[in-house]
Amino acid sequence: MQDADAALHLNPESYPAFNIRGHVHTERGRFDLALEEYTKALHAHPWDAISNNSRGWAYAQLGQLERAIQDYDMALRLDPEYTTALVNRGNAYRHLGQQDRAIQDYDAVLRLEPDNAGAVFGRAFSYQDADEPERAIADYKQGMLLDPHWAPGYFWRGKAYFDMGQAALALADWEREIAMRGADAIREWQEHWVETGRYSGPIDGVYDAEFREMLVACAHDADC
Repeated sequence: MQDADAALHLNPESYPAFNIRGHVHTERGRFDLALEEYTKALHAHPWDAISNNSRGWAYAQLGQLERAIQDYDMALRLDPEYTTALVNRGNAYRHLGQQDRAIQDYDAVLRLEPDNAGAVFGRAFSYQDADEPERAIADYKQGMLLDPHWAPGYFWRGKAYFDMGQAALALADWEREIAMRGADAIREWQEHWVETGRYSGPIDGVYDAEFREMLVACAHDADC
């Protein structure tokens, strides 16, 4: 941040310095401040694809998905093969429930970068949201070959198996995610069961016989 401040002292229109300040705020989770810095960068240099994508990301983190898409659109007009912007726009469309558009963006990324794990997992989520669990599972499998340490992939593939009525495979994936994430994953299950009235015990993150019994039951219960 100090280097960026020094650069702006020398050149108040230094858009790379505004971008650096925006990135620092993004890393700190201050997306409102990041948005201000990326907007300053774009005032200084509107034709920078990275600045447009970065501001789009800040808008997305603030829940302003339509405005995020506008910035991603501009980034992609400036650089049609900017895969980061394509993934980000696909994610925005997915969160808006526009799965066809999201899948188009993820497909475009994978034509350029077949091993882009973000696009593979994003497309898997879109297929799952579009009630196409078999296609989602195929993408989850590919994604976990690319990034086998991303534990949530096992949970979501398990959910796709669950949606297909394949309880044993769902349970195996959920167990794998729990083995990777430990008490945090267990607490998330316990909180879910409390919310649905299935469980009234402590949210303690402990894997015991009761937890295992409830997880097995959940894999076989369409209403879980």
